[in-house]
Amino acid sequence: MNKVYAEHTISEWLREKDFEDLQALMMIDMDYFKQINDTYGHATGDQVLKIFAGFLKEQFRTTDIIGRVGGDEFMILMKNVRLDYSIHLHLQKLYTNLQNIDIPELNGRKLSCSIGCAVAPTDAESFSQLYRLADHALYTAKQNGRGRFVIYHDIKNQQETVLS
Repeated sequence: MNKVYAEHTISEWLREKDFEDLQALMMIDMDYFKQINDTYGHATGDQVLKIFAGFLKEQFRTTDIIGRVGGDEFMILMKNVRLDYSIHLHLQKLYTNLQNIDIPELNGRKLSCSIGCAVAPTDAESFSQLYRLADHALYTAKQNGRGRFVIYHDIKNQQETVLS
């Protein structure tokens, strides 16, 4: 989905949901994507984006909502997660699987990403609040060295997970 459609779909889902389970809004940003474009060219960069988008579709359920919201930034709503711990496990598995992607044009260079996440209803309930908090968590992940995920409610506990 593009940004507008993803935001609308997620917003509608959150508005209609009674929050029996957790809803995890994730902002995912490819680390150093500009360097890929600058080093290997835009055609390779476009191919990397397609591969990464396909990878994300494989890592999440068909019921989850996935959208590309910027050049190398994606938004995902992981619906109906029973435990907060499950979010951590899923993101750790995602990063492990990301390391298995081999793109010959990158000459052995592995992809990396930074992830910010906010959880409804734990952190907030509306799309705009979750988006702001997930974006803040993403910024924290990038500021602290990239290649990691940060869940918003863990920031106050000084917890983050290094993925590399």
